[in-house]
Amino acid sequence: MGDLPRHFDSPEDAYFGFFRADKAKDGEAWAAANSYPHVRITPTTKLEGMDAKSTSFFVETPEEYAAEADWTEREATGWVGTKGRQPVRFHESADKVHLLGGWTRYNKDGEPIRTNRVTYIMTKPKDFWGIQGRFSVQSFDGPNEAVGRKCEGLVEQYVDAMKADDDATRISLCRFPFVMVGVGEVTVINDAAEMQTLLDNAPDRKLTASICQALQTSDSGALVSAAVAFDTGERENHLLLAGKLDDAWTIAGVSSMIDSVN
Repeated sequence: MGDLPRHFDSPEDAYFGFFRADKAKDGEAWAAANSYPHVRITPTTKLEGMDAKSTSFFVETPEEYAAEADWTEREATGWVGTKGRQPVRFHESADKVHLLGGWTRYNKDGEPIRTNRVTYIMTKPKDFWGIQGRFSVQSFDGPNEAVGRKCEGLVEQYVDAMKADDDATRISLCRFPFVMVGVGEVTVINDAAEMQTLLDNAPDRKLTASICQALQTSDSGALVSAAVAFDTGERENHLLLAGKLDDAWTIAGVSSMIDSVN
């Protein structure tokens, strides 16, 4: 305890630092691998509150996150260790990286018991990198190309609505609370009225081109990239999490960045 790093010079350092601290059962170091506020969402759940043991949650501070650490309770379920998957950068800028990663959990005999794919939204709000958000696809049974196509189509509908300035369709494709992950900030939009206010205050520009691609998929949902260009010459990369909840396919959250090529 206390020997693990609290600051990380690269997105990958923070990513693996998260798993090293988990293995060491060091709650403070575990929390230090994140940027705050910190959020985790999945395709099949709504944002549930501030309990970091929940499937989807939002926490404001590292102290809150560390307070939820309980390896005794977890190990009682048979889960005694986790190994992070080798991550791959997909979108990146000077202060944000979308890191395609995931993990495998193991029992006391070293046997794998569950595997997942997660995109880690790595940010550098000050001098160091941390995990601002985790978008999980709950890929416990492996990838699902059909669901990936479904979610990719959903995001294409959303982007087409952006091109058409059709706010009603955009809002109808979102679930609430809707999560937007920035750098050093997480915005939670609670309902359609709040989303409309956000759209009303968006920059006056027209979307002219887009490319959508499913990146990580499961039976539950998918993470989809949307690269877009505007008539202003600006280009952006968006990462959206989509899935089925309450018999409806919806978008649960987004992380965006300016295209680093600009």
